[in-house]
Order: sequence, then structure tokens, then C-alpha cells
Amino acid sequence: MAKTGAAIAAETLAELTNRVYGLCGGHIQPIWDAIGDTEVSIIDTRDERSAVHAAHAEAEVTGKLGIALVTAGPGFTNAMTGIANAHSSGVPLLIITGYPPVPQFERGALQELPHRDMAEAITVTDRTVFEPGRVKEYIVEATGAALDEGGPALIEVPTDVLRETTEWIHNRPVPAEPNDISPPPGILDEATHALQEADRPVAVLGRGSRDAAEEIRSFVETAQLPVLTTAGSKGVVPETNDYCIPGARGDAMNQADLYLILGKRLDFTLGYGSPAVYGDSVFVQVDVDAGALRRNRTPDIPIQSSVSSAVTGIQDRLDEPIGMHEWVEGLQETHDKRASRLAEQKTTDETPIHPYRVCGAIDQAIDDDAIVICDGGDALSFGRVAIPTTNPRGYLDPGPLGCLGVGLPFAIGASLAHPETDIVCFTGDGSLGFNLADIETAVREQVNITVVVANNAAWNIELYDQLENYGREIGSELNYIAFDEVATGLGAEGKSVSDPEALDSVIESAVETVGPVIVDVPVDSDAVSPDAANGLARVPDYQPLDVWDRQEKEVR
Repeated sequence: MAKTGAAIAAETLAELTNRVYGLCGGHIQPIWDAIGDTEVSIIDTRDERSAVHAAHAEAEVTGKLGIALVTAGPGFTNAMTGIANAHSSGVPLLIITGYPPVPQFERGALQELPHRDMAEAITVTDRTVFEPGRVKEYIVEATGAALDEGGPALIEVPTDVLRETTEWIHNRPVPAEPNDISPPPGILDEATHALQEADRPVAVLGRGSRDAAEEIRSFVETAQLPVLTTAGSKGVVPETNDYCIPGARGDAMNQADLYLILGKRLDFTLGYGSPAVYGDSVFVQVDVDAGALRRNRTPDIPIQSSVSSAVTGIQDRLDEPIGMHEWVEGLQETHDKRASRLAEQKTTDETPIHPYRVCGAIDQAIDDDAIVICDGGDALSFGRVAIPTTNPRGYLDPGPLGCLGVGLPFAIGASLAHPETDIVCFTGDGSLGFNLADIETAVREQVNITVVVANNAAWNIELYDQLENYGREIGSELNYIAFDEVATGLGAEGKSVSDPEALDSVIESAVETVGPVIVDVPVDSDAVSPDAANGLARVPDYQPLDVWDRQEKEVR
């Protein structure tokens, strides 16, 4: 039976997922229409960037592949920001785009752009399909690359290839999950010995640890090892666990003599692993990606492996705890003091409302396994610190690219993937503006999300940097927008609250409401976020934070 390239593509997608994200357009219309003959739902957003962000979120919260379908030319360039963000975060996505028909190649066709040349640096693979019978082959191979290498894969199909029919199909089984990589026993013996010999060991968890939450929690209890989560691993070891000590992050990072890095790249968030920051401390690094083990610092013990296999192997070799009693107790005491101060800030009824107070209201309103999305400059900085989750895949933010505007589409994708879970996006007013029109998408798709806007009418982290380091404000103040009224105009429910005593009940009601709710909260514009205080917005010369930058300059 003859089938079109579009039908083959749609049937292949149906084997991979029950949902794709996109925005319709002529160059992809054949496949868009063919999907209508399958059980796959199309979530059509107001901008291709939002489509890719939403697919990204689905991949993050499920651990599976996210899929976006975008049209050629400006549709593809709109999607580039989302593709770049997924690349920086190591998120497996499949992006399928159309292209002008082959007879019109290189003639100045409508919406003709060199997609693959533009995407080469931010995709794990990029290919053009020229035969309808090979559409499935290309999608299968791209899917495997996205899952195994952790990143977006691009498939480009000219429109005439989508319309062309064939009786021959290169049939391939679709991959369901990445291949597991187990470490050699010898390297695990070496890592275990190093941990047992250390006086002040600490584990640092990254995105690659999320599917090993059960193994890591067991390992931490057995080893009595202090743990620091990062933005990519919040919830892997909950903050209620005695060994999770985020309040003592500074002490742990400055004083440890061994760092067990689990599924975390040595990027700017860890000071690039620089000796100026870490001295001669021992690094034991576990990652499935060999490239991550070579970047910025060569670990003393590199282990190319899935985190679950490595952690289980080390735990099996332990005959006694490896955490030093005084070391762990000191970190726990520091953490408890700072957690107590934060708890006070999260419950104060001072006016104007402090962003931490908004975080406290969100914390009280959501279930333990909620999915929390933080977006913005200051809002992200406050929320990352103050809104906990016990869900290993329950926290998302703009990631290492610092890609503002992800909050609303992330919430949509997360809710569609987990419709019974509390989904709350804590965002700044500036960042919400990027994809504001997708409130209508949330209404149309009837997703149960709560978007809480910390509204200070400014790009506040930049405003603070300008006033502190340049002595004046330029282009960082915004007009106040009544986001509750905007939400109402787009069909959602809008709420506004400026009384801290009413904050808890308003946000609790929003979380319990069916459908999308936008809660506008005017907040204290003088509140200085942790990232602002640490100099992140200033972009120091050698390191991302002032204290590390000073250390780097001293060494150099």
C-alpha cells in the first residue's frame, strides 16, 4: 500500500508519543494533516519558541523525548531559541521542520533558509530526508541520537517529499530510552577508596542524577554523605533529608576535600571546576557523556557511566559510612540556621510584599510532589532557594543558557504530561512578557496551572546591577502591567493580591482552581536577590560570581 512521506512521519510519531507541539504552516501542512489520522494530539502554541519550550518541559518532567513540529524559515528561526536552550540543558528533543520543495532549492524560494547550517552547533544531529521511504529511518536515528547524547535532533523534510508516495518503507524499531552505560569495576574500587580516605567529602548532583533518585537517596543514607543539589537536581534528595544541606552550600564548596560530581557538568555554576576555587581537592565525576568528563577540569577519577550504575556500585563496596561525623554535623548546623532565617522571610507580613513571602505562600499551597517552574532574573533567584519539591523531576528553570520566558510554556508542557500534579510557575513580570500570548494556549488546552507573577515593574536584577556598578538606570524600568486583567482578557482567571495577610489564601485558591490562573503580586522592588548580591548580573571577568572572580584573579 502506497503511503506519503507525511503519513509515514505521522505514523512514526505515533509510535514515539501521544503529543507533539507546534504551530501550523504551509511547509509542514502535509504532516500536520496526516497527524490528524493518528491518536497523536497537536498542541498548537502562539509562537514556535513556545512550542519547543513546551516540548522541552515534557521531556524534563517525564524523562522521555519531547517533540516539536515547526514550519520553515521564520518558523524555524523562532524555534531556534528553544532548540539552543535544550542544547545547553542536555534535553532530548526531536524537531521536525519543513523545507521548500526540492525543485525550488537555492532559487530564493519562500521561507528558504539554511536550517541545518544554522542549527549545527546546537543539535546532536541534523539531516534532510530526500526519499519518503526513508522518513521513518531518519526519525528513528535522530530519536536515538537525542536520547543517547542528550540534546535536540533536527530532521528537515522538503514539502514535496512529504507529499510524495512510496510503497517501500525502510522500517526501523523506534528507541524507547537511552542505552545504559555501566562503569568498569576497577574504577569503582578507586572511587570508593578515595571517598573513604577523604576527610570532608560532599556530593554535588546535576541533571543526570534525576533518574537515579532512589539509588542516590539510599547511597546518601548508607554513606552519611552531605549533598548539594543544583537547579537541575532539586528534589533528587529532598531538603527534608538530614544530609541535604543547601543552606551550607558556601561552607561545603569552600571546605570540602573531595567532590563526588554526579551527572553535573563543570560549567559556570560550579566555577568551571577551577583550582582557584577548589584548590587541590579530589574530583570524582560521573557522567554518561565523555565530553563532560574532559571539560574545564580533568577529574582525578573520571567515571563514564549512568549515575544509577555508578552509585549502586560504590554503595555495594562500602563497609562503613564515609561522611566524617564532625564535618557533616557542622554543615547541618549551618544549614539549619540559614533555613530558619529563610523560614522567617517566607512568613513575614511586612509590606510591600517580599518575593520570599510569595515563595512561602506557594510552598504552603502545593503538594510535596508538585512541579515548580521558576522564570526570570530575580524571581528565579528567590524561587530556586525558597520553593522546595520532593519530586526528582519537579523543578524547571531557564537553565544554564539563562533563557528567560520559558515559564509559561514550561508550565503548559508539564501540565499536559502530568495533569493530576500541582503545576506552579513563579515568574517575574519581565519574563512572563516573552510568551504572554500563550495564556490563550493554556486556556484552549484547559491546563491546570498557576502562574504567580512577582511584579516589580522592572528588569530588577539588571536595575540593581546598573545602580550598583554604573550609578544610573538605563532601559531597565518597565510600566506596571495588571497581569490579572491581561489574563482575564485572554480567557484565563486573573487574581491580584497586595495584602500579605491575604496572600496564602489567594494562592491556595489559585492552585485548587481548575484551569489556568494568573496571580499578580506587586512585590518590593528594593528586595535584593541572592544572584544580584553575588554579582551574577555584573558578569565578572573570569568567574560568574564576585567571590570566585576574586579568587581566580589572585591565582592568576
